[in-house]
Amino acid sequence: MDLEKKIRKMGFSGSTYLEVIAILYRGTEIVNIVPLGFILKKGKLVARIFRGSRTYKLITEGNTDRGRICIAKDATLFYLAIFKKEEALKTFNKLCTAYIDFNIVKVELRRNYANVYGEPVGVKIVDIVPKGFTRASAAVVEALVWLSKIPYVDKRRKAIYENYVKMCVEVIRRSSRSRRYRAIAQDIVKYLQNSTSYLS
Repeated sequence: MDLEKKIRKMGFSGSTYLEVIAILYRGTEIVNIVPLGFILKKGKLVARIFRGSRTYKLITEGNTDRGRICIAKDATLFYLAIFKKEEALKTFNKLCTAYIDFNIVKVELRRNYANVYGEPVGVKIVDIVPKGFTRASAAVVEALVWLSKIPYVDKRRKAIYENYVKMCVEVIRRSSRSRRYRAIAQDIVKYLQNSTSYLS
């Protein structure tokens, strides 16, 4: 099976962003770990990176040339990749069911973001044990996606996005008694007060 077919079987498509964790490298040095959404476009994995973020600066200034995508089996890794990056790097291998290595081959600059094209060069499946879907894990990821957008929008949109985050937090609290998920929810609410703390 060729790389693109394997990647499609993992859930990537041209119509829907698949949320993953990415490690970015400069040579052999890790320069960032960050949650990103990718679509598949003509065999390339494409992510939209917003202006103002650390990731945007790294990519547009040529300080990263390749990366590794993790298909995470636990929403905790999304949280760690924003708030506790060192811990995320330590648990990266434990919480991934599959990896995709890619080279950055193209960067398209837009007004407020950049489209980054990654050419897949390798795929590794490490865990084929099925896992059920939970509302809590989905709500964690959704809350973090909205949270990461807040620093880049005006006051009106910020208020709207904050409400989305609060709704997700409520879902987490209602659908799970997990101490880990509830601690994540508590941290998300805390960080709503300081949008500059979680630039990715």
